[in-house]
Amino acid sequence: TDGGQTFSATHSGGPAEICSMSISSDGIVYVVDYAANLAGSATNAWKYDPSGSGTWTNFSTLFAPAPPWYCASADPNNAAHIAFTDSDSQINLSGDHGANWYNSGPNVPTAVATDVPWLGHPPSVDTAYSGEVSMFDPSNSGLLWIAEGKGIWTTTPPVLPNQPSPLLTITSRTKGSYTIIVQQLIKPPGGPILMTAQDRGGFRQTDVTSEAAVNQFIPEVPGASQQGTG
Repeated sequence: TDGGQTFSATHSGGPAEICSMSISSDGIVYVVDYAANLAGSATNAWKYDPSGSGTWTNFSTLFAPAPPWYCASADPNNAAHIAFTDSDSQINLSGDHGANWYNSGPNVPTAVATDVPWLGHPPSVDTAYSGEVSMFDPSNSGLLWIAEGKGIWTTTPPVLPNQPSPLLTITSRTKGSYTIIVQQLIKPPGGPILMTAQDRGGFRQTDVTSEAAVNQFIPEVPGASQQGTG
């Protein structure tokens, strides 16, 4: 409360190890418990209200379904607007300080990628994204940025969705910030260029002058590197 001049411990009974934290403009702290995340537990979403005596509250049970969450994000332009992102393409939203939550799952967001077209094509879009890092834009109210293994995305989720599983659209902002590592490349006579890339599967390119001509035709394998063979 004094710009970092002094600190005091919060009350016990909260998260064991914090990996993501976001503070709303009204002072409520939202965090993700990394220890619970590693254990595969769905009880890793917490908030701390410093008003009065100060208490930690685990509100993971309000999420349905409730996979381990990766990142907590509070909208700096709207203290009531909160988002939690996870590793399974879901965005959990609250428009009333966390009293009620609306989960985008099982609806995988629609991916729009005009900057790097293959990101929006199957099979890449089948696995969508994992919300490893997310934050609301302080200069653009309601705009949520998501950074993850495939690239950078934005979406403007509703503050109070009118359905439990809102249909969301994520837009790629990846061009100029992402490079794949090609492991193997071949050019059959009369055919397209075929290449495999680390962690990103296989690609077919029919026109070297056009980004739109690059298509992913072998999906990535989670936890594996698609290095190809000669």
